Amino acid sequence: MALITAQQAVAEYHREMAQHAHHHGGDDMFTFHRKWHQQNPDPTPPINVNSDWGVNLAFGANFLQMHHEMVKAPDGAPKTQMKHQSLVSWYAAKGYELPPEWNPLAEIPDTLAYAPDLSVFPADIRARIQQAADTLHVTPESLMRRKNNHPAFALPKYFTREGVGPGEPGEIYTGARKLGDFQTANQLGCCIVFPHNRWHGAIGGAMSSTSTAIADPIFYLGVHWHVDKVFDEYKRILAGPLAEPLAEGTAAGGAPYVTPFTEEQKRRRESDIAISRQLGSDSFVVQ
Repeated sequence: MALITAQQAVAEYHREMAQHAHHHGGDDMFTFHRKWHQQNPDPTPPINVNSDWGVNLAFGANFLQMHHEMVKAPDGAPKTQMKHQSLVSWYAAKGYELPPEWNPLAEIPDTLAYAPDLSVFPADIRARIQQAADTLHVTPESLMRRKNNHPAFALPKYFTREGVGPGEPGEIYTGARKLGDFQTANQLGCCIVFPHNRWHGAIGGAMSSTSTAIADPIFYLGVHWHVDKVFDEYKRILAGPLAEPLAEGTAAGGAPYVTPFTEEQKRRRESDIAISRQLGSDSFVVQ
């Protein structure tokens, strides 16, 4: 296998995919990713726990599918967001060896290291990085550097087949207690986007903006690798021979399960909304 760092591979992948820009509106990958999120803003969470929230919000399935196509959709698989190779398919075609899967509770390993290189960004994004750095009186490189190489963050257990245990809280907006409780991919994507946003912010640097996040290999081979594993497992559940029963306390058809938020849930909702807005901006200071 050829020897290449993950950061070098990701940069090479972006350069080669720029040759197929007609597959995503003529844009390079950085511009495509930024525009996609601008044109598909995160949904506004409900004001109460509602087991039907997000079921019909197309953002959710599109969010999961778009990132699946970026990360590891197989060649020849149906694609709705872009038509070129995913990073994983490109790695295989190049004969490059994927780095070992990162345990998100462990420190990000050297195999997924990131040293900011502004030359990979399109000129307009470089200009915005420089402007933000000047405003904060820092160098562009320091602005793009990870603020945390050990975020110790993992997706909540209600995004697993096994789910949360007795006495543990379910998903904040729908009450789902395990992956099989999410009624549609729309609902799953609408719910998972918020912890995903917090993960971006916990790592920081380039990951703090949709304009720059894909430069850091942890975007593909860390955060969205694990998000896509959830999506894959959900599709296996849907394809299973028998539908799994809903957890106790969720709706089983008919009227949705609705219950008022606690004060803590209200605070979490406001925080999720703020982080969503921050991540989609070019201020590069997600908290």
